[in-house]
Amino acid sequence: MPTKARSVSKKTSSSPKTTNTKKPAGKNAKSHPRSYLDVLLYVPNLIGYARVILTGVFFYYAFEQENYLFAITCYVASFSLDFFDGYFARLLNQCSKFGQVLDMVTDRVSTAILLVVLSMLQPERSRIYAFLLALDFSSHWFHMKSAGSGHHKKVDENRNIILRLYYATYVVFGYCCVSAEFTYIVLYALHYEPSLTFPILGISFQHILTYCLIPGCVVKNIVNVAQLWSAMCTIAAEDANEHNNKKK
Repeated sequence: MPTKARSVSKKTSSSPKTTNTKKPAGKNAKSHPRSYLDVLLYVPNLIGYARVILTGVFFYYAFEQENYLFAITCYVASFSLDFFDGYFARLLNQCSKFGQVLDMVTDRVSTAILLVVLSMLQPERSRIYAFLLALDFSSHWFHMKSAGSGHHKKVDENRNIILRLYYATYVVFGYCCVSAEFTYIVLYALHYEPSLTFPILGISFQHILTYCLIPGCVVKNIVNVAQLWSAMCTIAAEDANEHNNKKK
């Protein structure tokens, strides 16, 4: 009997040792608290600031014919960096609401500046450019407001089919966005050099504009109209639901 008691006591005394095993430090370690300055200095946000500066440089030189190629280079560089801020945000775990707003504001302001430049260089088309600017701003701001705290590129199933197909099909989304921007860029370049041709293929930029870019730009603005209407209906429906819930 004493021997059995000893064996039991050994087992009971050894059990706490097995349960008190140390857990990996990484699971219990608390992440370093971040301040607003840390968020402002996120890598994707630094890319956003670079985009703003490049767009400003474009606007500064946009009206000088001898520097129009440099101006285009700055604008294209700013537009191209838009593909990297989201990548680094996910890679470095630096996604933020500030970054989302900075990205959208930079996109909209850059396009607006380019359309303003075109309207000043080509006053005969100024009404068209003003309409495109107003449509671009209003549709995206309404759409972002209707998205609430979610990402503005994620569309709910209750939205219209045009928006769902547009945002769900990345190839179509990318083609339309790129086509719209480069339609305006090529129109700007052709203002200074109407006979400009693609250096390698020898194709005129006028043909590229007509057959490759303008169709995508038209589709993009049709989507903007659908996006504006869908966002207006969504916000109005939320207002109606809030009003009806108050009466209950």
